[in-house]
Parts: sequence; C-alpha cells; structure tokens
Amino acid sequence: MSLRHYPSTRVAQYNPRTPNQIFGRIGRVPRILAERVGMRRRLNQCLLGTRATGRPVLFIIPWMVVGGADKVHHDLIAGLAKNGIEPHIITTVPSSNPWHERFAALTPYITHLPDVLDSANHVHYITGYVRRAGIGTVLVSNSTRGYRATKPIKGQFPRLRILDLVHGEHGGFPSVSASFDAYLDGRIVVSEYLKEQLVLRHGTRPDRIAVIHNGIDVEGLRQQDKDAACYRRRLGIQPEAFVVAYVGRFAVEKRPDRVVESFAGLRRERSQIPMRLIMAGGGELHDALIAQANALDIVTEVHFPGYVDDVPTLLAACDVLVLSSETEGIPIVVLEAMSLGVPVVATAVGGVPEIIQSGRSGLLVKNDDQASRGITSHLLTLLDDGHWRHRIGQEAALRVQDEFSLTRMVEQYSELL
Repeated sequence: MSLRHYPSTRVAQYNPRTPNQIFGRIGRVPRILAERVGMRRRLNQCLLGTRATGRPVLFIIPWMVVGGADKVHHDLIAGLAKNGIEPHIITTVPSSNPWHERFAALTPYITHLPDVLDSANHVHYITGYVRRAGIGTVLVSNSTRGYRATKPIKGQFPRLRILDLVHGEHGGFPSVSASFDAYLDGRIVVSEYLKEQLVLRHGTRPDRIAVIHNGIDVEGLRQQDKDAACYRRRLGIQPEAFVVAYVGRFAVEKRPDRVVESFAGLRRERSQIPMRLIMAGGGELHDALIAQANALDIVTEVHFPGYVDDVPTLLAACDVLVLSSETEGIPIVVLEAMSLGVPVVATAVGGVPEIIQSGRSGLLVKNDDQASRGITSHLLTLLDDGHWRHRIGQEAALRVQDEFSLTRMVEQYSELL
C-alpha cells in the first residue's frame, strides 16, 4: 500500500488514489472487507510507538485551519496534554489543514479521515479507533460526522463518555447537536447565550449543559515580542495615525462591510486626521470589500494584508479593534485585543456581551440596520478622547486576566473530561 506521512507525527495517511488500484486487484474479496482490513492496518500504524501514560481522550473536529474555534481546539488540547490527558484527534472535513504542524507538536495521534477513507466508512473507522486506542472520553466539536458517530459509539461502548462543544450558531450546530442529544453524556457551550438557545429552542435540559468561556494565554500573549512600530512601518502607516482593525473571515455572517462603512464615516467626520483601516483576513467577500472601499473613496487608506499569523503584533499596532458580526460565540480575537489593552467596539451578539461591559471594558452597538452608524459614533469618541480610550483598554485587560484566562478554561474542561 502507498502511505504518505506528515512530518513529526506517527500518523500514517492513506493515499486516496490507492484504494481503487488495490481493490481492482483483489478479485472476489468484497470491497467493504478490504476497506476494513485497510482501516485496521492504518489504525495499528497510528498507534505505533510508546504510549503515553495519560488518559486517552478523542477529539473529533472538522479540520485544522485558521480560525477562532480552531485556536480554541489547539490551546485546549495543549493545556489538557499538560494536565495528564493523552489527546487523540480525528478530523472529518476535506482540507489542506494548514495548522496540522501546530497540532502535531502536541500529539502524534492525528488522523485526517478524508485522506484515509471515503465518507461512507468514517463511522466504522472512528468506532474501531475508539476500541483499539482505549479511548475513555470523546469530545465532538463542529463536526457533523462526529455527531453521526455518537450513536454507534454509544451502542458499542455504553460506559464511554461522549461530550460535545458548541462554539456558536454559525453552521447550525446547536440544531445539529440537538438531534444527537440522547447519545451525549453532557453538553459544553462557550456562552450563557448558547446555553439559553439550547434550552429554549431545542429542549435540552439546563442541568446537562456546562458553560465554559473561551480563554487565552494572557501572560504568554503579553510577553510575546510585538514590534508595533515596525508593523506600522511595514504597511506604510504613520506613527501618529489612528488605526482601526478588523481581524476575521470575510464572510456574510461576520459583516465586514460594516467596518468599511464605519471607517468611511469616521474619515468624513475627521478628514484632517491621519487614519488607516487594516482588514486582516480573507474569504468570499474579499473582492466586494475592495470594491466597497473604492466606491467610498477610502481604498488608499485601507490595507488588506490577508490572513495574519502574528495577530498580537497587528493588534498592538492598532488603536481600536472592531467586531461587526451578526452571530458570534466568544471570539478569541476580542479577548486578545482586550488583553493587550486595545479597546474593542463590537455588535452585541452571541456571547460578546458576556465579555464586554459596554462603557467600561469596551463598547457595544445594537445588531441592527444602524450598526455601522453606531460603530462610527464610538470610533469618533475613542479618537477624540485618548484618555478615555486608554482607561477602557486598561479595564479590558484586567477583565480578561481575571475572567478569561486559558488556565481557568483548561481547569474547567479537565474536571469534565
């Protein structure tokens, strides 16, 4: 068989072109039998080497890409690995998995199922993996195929604990997860808002839901080298310019168009003051946003650097972060900005009001057709009153340190897993 390996991990990944060649040579052996034999061999390879002494926990996630939920998965697994848990990871959605190496630095037990088998055999693989790896707990997050595997897993291993983690409303996972509630031993959500949605809309019992807010490595973030002045120079931004930032996907539910519109309003009101907008991210709305900036005659003052690896340095180079979404969980970039003392202006959606105390540790606007004007109004206030801007940044940093640390988040998960 033709196997290809990712560096720094013991996980063997099956070349998806090879099965057809192999099955063509096995004659009368049924295809499904051959696939199961192949699954067994690949699973054995996945578990080669000296096993760690921690408790094996299987995380079923969609992929390893750039995103808030993916960063939560990474930081959670990193923290749990230090707390005596042996992480195993299965991904279920086709992807180039650009963050594979980050996860591979945490655990050698990684399988990207779309690279291993066709989707019809994913559930068989997962249940076989649970048995051979001695998994004691399964955590499903944002994976439809992971949820579909909960029934057969529970049927074969009734004493095994199955939990799920819901990050937000996008993708319909509150509804998807509710369909498999009977096979879940407990539910984890990142906000009180999501708990309320599961209870009121989907009939989940409140006592089965644990709320664990996302957390970040506050001290690590603050100690990280961040040359904000250099970042500004690299983009050609003057030291005295007022810099507004957006960091995230250019997707419809994120409403990045509101940020561009709000910045244009700010420019009209304070035309004599140098200012710049950094739109960091990518997605299907990229071209539309550039066209919008052109139409508003601000394109020369808007930077589109694409996805940024060093988000803390970008944030440190900015005066304000704007979040303009129509739906959110507990956005990591908001926590990172607050931790660095950068004021945040955000729409009051999802779990955002659980992070930001409007007027104290940040500023909120209603999620309605006047949101852009509300954002512009807050930006004007922050631009005009540097002292108040500094005070809000200080309050924000203290709030994240006290309530949204990674240590606190990992401890809460450790108690459940």
